[in-house]
Amino acid sequence: MKAPSIALIFVLASSSMPILGARAAQNAPPALTLDAVAFMAGHWRADGAGETTEELWLPPRGGMMIGVNRSVRGAKASGFEFLRLQEDPKGVVYLASPGGAKPTPFRLTSAEKGKAVFENPEHDFPKKIEYRLDGAKLVAAIAGDKPGPSWTFTKVASLD
Repeated sequence: MKAPSIALIFVLASSSMPILGARAAQNAPPALTLDAVAFMAGHWRADGAGETTEELWLPPRGGMMIGVNRSVRGAKASGFEFLRLQEDPKGVVYLASPGGAKPTPFRLTSAEKGKAVFENPEHDFPKKIEYRLDGAKLVAAIAGDKPGPSWTFTKVASLD
């Protein structure tokens, strides 16, 4: 009996590839959506150490949530950030533009009731952004290779 040719083996192997890919897609968890982070919507404020930080998130509509962050020390602004959460085919991406800079993407990697984690391991700092509800408070924390600062926000207003 003759051994099968290399060409025949390649044709048979490549014809089964789409089936294997389809099986992997069927077993993959569904992509996360904005519904998983809708708890962030609202006007939030944190006061401490002579600084007030506010974060405002519009509720999900049109496949995105728009946000803004502002910090004020005394009578002067000490920082601001434009924020956007957007759905794409892979799930949800958090786009942060501190000081109006070019957006840096952070992928929503995990979400459960009242908690969301966004990550970009290639970014210098932060590499991770986490939001979680703690009772009526919203806690936001950033981290790199080591833990970073966190903010505990109180809701100023709900946004519909």
